[in-house]
Amino acid sequence: MDNDSCIVYGVYNPKSLEERDGGNRPKTRPGIKSPPWGDVIPNLPAPAETLVPLERGGGQDGSKDRVFIRAKPNRGHEELLKLVVESKEKYMPRVVIRGYNTRNNTLYVHGEVHVSVSYDFYLKHMTRYREPRDNLVGGVDVNVDRINLAIIDEKGNLRDYRTFWFEEASARRYPRAKAWSVIGMRIHEMLKYAYHHGVSTIALENPEVLGYLRLAWIRGNDKKHGNYNYKVSVFRSSIIEKIALKAPLYGLNVEFVDPRGTTSSREHDEAMRRYGLDRHTASAYLIALRSI
Repeated sequence: MDNDSCIVYGVYNPKSLEERDGGNRPKTRPGIKSPPWGDVIPNLPAPAETLVPLERGGGQDGSKDRVFIRAKPNRGHEELLKLVVESKEKYMPRVVIRGYNTRNNTLYVHGEVHVSVSYDFYLKHMTRYREPRDNLVGGVDVNVDRINLAIIDEKGNLRDYRTFWFEEASARRYPRAKAWSVIGMRIHEMLKYAYHHGVSTIALENPEVLGYLRLAWIRGNDKKHGNYNYKVSVFRSSIIEKIALKAPLYGLNVEFVDPRGTTSSREHDEAMRRYGLDRHTASAYLIALRSI
């Protein structure tokens, strides 16, 4: 592994790919289930987002050749990938083929290299801050185009609040990989802001309860526009889970609260009037309150 890229290998069989795919791009979808509970293995993609030539070799009859793919790791993951190799940490690699073609008798592929490592190993080497600066609580309300953060003290007094937007990522035709990249940046911005403003605990809506509520919303046709159900289903729970995974990188604990009544209740209306908050920030404030 050099300074600019990592070398990985896979097995390419043109016949089997064509039979499986009919010559089109395989429908492989990257990503992992990443709940904040149980055993978690984060994915560390090293994307090859442009068509790259493959060096062939090894096959006797030409039916199966071992091919070498040169892929540049994502920013910040190169050192971790080196540690994985040097420490002999167990990992699970895979090559996701997005498309393939030939040009001047040279094989080209378009895809990604995924390397999965244990969550404990990831936290051990990627944690940015070990201890919080203070003992405040940050309530987080996740929506389809923003993350709202409300910071309170142990007495429930509102100390600060902020909104982190990702409006472009919520568009239905916006490229999925770019959307999650934008959302990931906002998540890190929010957690960094929380850490530097004395937060020690991040309070989130319980994804399990939120799932039941989401099903009720869909069955009840509770929507403001045609994409509402789609966006709720795809984004909210996944973003909450990603926040829970990333929070320990900033030395923050995570607590889950019941989301019922945090968006529509007398308490919610009172918080809006008392502090002059918009409805999403008021929800974040109530979420924070329920964790103390």
